[in-house]
Amino acid sequence: MEKIVVVGVGFIGGYLQAGFRALLGSGLRGRVFGIKGQAAGLAEKQAELPFAVSAGDTAEVLARENPTIIVLAPPPHAVPGITEQVLKPYYDACRAEGRPLPDLYSFAPTPNTDFFLNALGPDLHGATILPHRVARTGGVDLSPIGMSYISIDPADRWPEERLDVLRTVLRPYGACVVLTDRDSLVLLSGKITSHVCYEVCFTICAVMERRGTPVGLAALGSGLRAAHKAFCQPPLPDLCPCSMDGLPAGLSTFVSSFTRAWFEGLSNFSKHSGLSISDEQALRVDHSSFELNIFPLQFETREGLERNTKNAATKGGVLERGIEYYHEAIAEPLARALERHLDGAPDPAFFDWLRGQSEALSREAFQRSCELTNR
Repeated sequence: MEKIVVVGVGFIGGYLQAGFRALLGSGLRGRVFGIKGQAAGLAEKQAELPFAVSAGDTAEVLARENPTIIVLAPPPHAVPGITEQVLKPYYDACRAEGRPLPDLYSFAPTPNTDFFLNALGPDLHGATILPHRVARTGGVDLSPIGMSYISIDPADRWPEERLDVLRTVLRPYGACVVLTDRDSLVLLSGKITSHVCYEVCFTICAVMERRGTPVGLAALGSGLRAAHKAFCQPPLPDLCPCSMDGLPAGLSTFVSSFTRAWFEGLSNFSKHSGLSISDEQALRVDHSSFELNIFPLQFETREGLERNTKNAATKGGVLERGIEYYHEAIAEPLARALERHLDGAPDPAFFDWLRGQSEALSREAFQRSCELTNR
């Protein structure tokens, strides 16, 4: 019988409810146990979640419940301490008593699986997971285009039946792709570069406002989606209508060229990074990441988009570096190119330059990921 202990019941602890139900059925109480790091806010979490939640007692809950799965989802900075001080003694006790080791699902972006194998033993079934995090936007279920990354090194070290359990937990959120740690960091870069389209749209809105022809984010988001749809092969599921209709003619041609160049840059980085998966698989992941990140532009307010970024960007993290690079190297040239384009004097070399800058932004994000994971 599967039993789950969730160490860290912030966003991920609540988000995984659908996955827990896919594995365990509707009755989670007595099968899932959540643990907060601090007692502050405990009553609210207990009222919010459909399973028992306690605070500061991870070692006691593990010893009492003997889970088959440990979900690790605290802030990244807390992971090494929890692993060394709490999880290592527990896994050592399991071995000493001849009990099966629980699978470890780490939802923290760092550290990587090598860290857990070194800290907890080479017989560990451990995975780091970058989940598809946005379940719905504008009332639209995004799971048909969702993509979660399961990072395992080496990729075939898990028994297939235990990997199937993990896939079951993630199934409500879309497709899964099993990768090496390095693959995961490369493809995360495409997610980052796609997310930076928020900043691009803010730049475009500012230019249009200065020119006295304001354009809404919803129209821009719809235009980006339509431009992506025009070259996305094989096509993604068509979740809701999109078009260029809300954009002035000059802006629509700029948005079309921007979208292709930006996507080709991030895809080129993936393709040239020595992935263990095929180019076709990598392209599918990049298309999914791109669509998932531009989709909210059609439905969210600027405040909502900025909140999405704040929720996703940790201090000194990968998304923060991607946004920094955009403002350091791309924002002003893009604004000038748009002005020239709208004035009827487009620069034919700009989109080649932009393609290279999108690839460079992806590389910056990858390098920050490597720094954070000591790779």
